[in-house]
Amino acid sequence: MEGVYYLGIDPGKSGAFALIDSRGNISEKHVMPVVKAKGSKSVYDVQRIASLLQGLLEDRKVKVILEKTQPFPGTGAVTCWSLGYCEGMIEALLVSNKVPYQLVRPNIWQKKVLAGFNTKDTKQASYLYCARTWPTEDWRATDRSKKPHDGLTDAAAIAMYGI
Repeated sequence: MEGVYYLGIDPGKSGAFALIDSRGNISEKHVMPVVKAKGSKSVYDVQRIASLLQGLLEDRKVKVILEKTQPFPGTGAVTCWSLGYCEGMIEALLVSNKVPYQLVRPNIWQKKVLAGFNTKDTKQASYLYCARTWPTEDWRATDRSKKPHDGLTDAAAIAMYGI
């Protein structure tokens, strides 16, 4: 659909947001806003997340695709709780702002978007997909980062699932 943007959201503290136009061009990408809390732990910056969402959705038609979190074997209870909290928070922000959205399970978008890639390592597959689809795009979280941010690549791939 011309003039429509697709916002892929990968929830979690290492998650991200990626906004893609209807031709598949990256418009914006952002890592999940978190702040350092007591010790080395980080917590979601709910105010910045709400503000970021508002800015991404303002003055444009956007179809939002939010990854549905699910527990995996070996994932700790705290991590599962944190992912579910983030998904619920983002879903509540979308609903309260009357923004239509779609929930998609990881295995569903990965099967469609990452077809032809080795999906045993889905993080590597999403990076390879994004590096091939947008070869000039920088997938690091910051200029100082050495490795690509898998939240950014997953969010972009989730947005492409929406297209």
